[in-house]
Amino acid sequence: MQRKLCSCGFWQKSGVPCPHACKCILQKAENIDDFVHKMQTISQYRDTYGLGMNALPKEFTWMSHVSVVLLLPPRANATIVEDTPYRIPHTK
Repeated sequence: MQRKLCSCGFWQKSGVPCPHACKCILQKAENIDDFVHKMQTISQYRDTYGLGMNALPKEFTWMSHVSVVLLLPPRANATIVEDTPYRIPHTK
């Protein structure tokens, strides 16, 4: 619990305990808020968006002389390296 890890991976990806981790936290009579990542807290949200966000200008006010960048494909003689997938060794 203190490492903030779960077998389903939801906690690691979102920073918020998954439902079955919440059940374990509550069974230990601890506060779920102590296990949420700082980035997911209300205070962090207020710090981030407290000043507000400016709206984008209307499209007709955009510069009309901006050139389009043409992205070419890679050269044909470039070597392709295939990554081997990482496999977790199976233990019996």
